[in-house]
Amino acid sequence: MKQYIPNPSNPQRPRPVHLLTDRALRYRANSPELRPAMPKICAYCGGHRNVEVEHIDGHEEHLAPDNLIWACRSCNTKKGLAFRNAGLGRRTRQYNPAASGAQNLAQWLQAVMAVKGESEQMSVADAVAMIRATPAADRSRFAYQIWARRRARRTDKLVPF
Repeated sequence: MKQYIPNPSNPQRPRPVHLLTDRALRYRANSPELRPAMPKICAYCGGHRNVEVEHIDGHEEHLAPDNLIWACRSCNTKKGLAFRNAGLGRRTRQYNPAASGAQNLAQWLQAVMAVKGESEQMSVADAVAMIRATPAADRSRFAYQIWARRRARRTDKLVPF
């Protein structure tokens, strides 16, 4: 059975949960009608800084009012780590539309060389953003491609230092 989440921009057309990003789910949890009624202080430590809506059960798709409380980022992060170690909740999928990862080996090498200070074709900040935005599977694919080329050139046994 598919789970649906209310769509604030069009209440007559709810969206299936699997089509929503974690950012969209957090945005909806922060909407005025869903925010916790309690004062905006961390429910775990009583702090007032960096307080945001937090999902008690660790599932951002559960927007029931009794599943939302205020928590500071520090406590929310600690709780997320504890949940991960206990096998509870759901890991969030990070998505940053402003940054795009390397699409091919040439872009990847350009970013890596910029980070190492061996190229001025892109700024270090842009290179770091590209490396972070590149999915782990693509990073692994690029590493295999690099080593395949090194083996073909017989440079895989050379030590650079």
